[in-house]
Amino acid sequence: MGFFYDTEPVEPALTQALTQAFAANPLEPDEAGRAAAAAAGNIRASARPGRLHTTRLVVSVILFGLLLGGGVATEATGLGGSSQALFGFAGSVFGVVVGVLGSEKSAG
Repeated sequence: MGFFYDTEPVEPALTQALTQAFAANPLEPDEAGRAAAAAAGNIRASARPGRLHTTRLVVSVILFGLLLGGGVATEATGLGGSSQALFGFAGSVFGVVVGVLGSEKSAG
């Protein structure tokens, strides 16, 4: 289970396909290739895409916006050190969110 995406495991379908393959009579190489392609297609068709947790994504975008807004506000009031810290935190939050989204989507 990921933070932004939920994916369903394909292990049950894969286990079933391998069990059927090992239980079947020996096939000719051409027949085995076609059977393997058909089994892979069935597994791919049964796999569901990940479900995005929009609430978590919205909360992280709001957090980024608050940090960015705080940086702008402290810059406008002349608090240079605070604005740099808040801009740094906002950049860190943005980097973490984009990194987690990218890694979860590519893994799913």
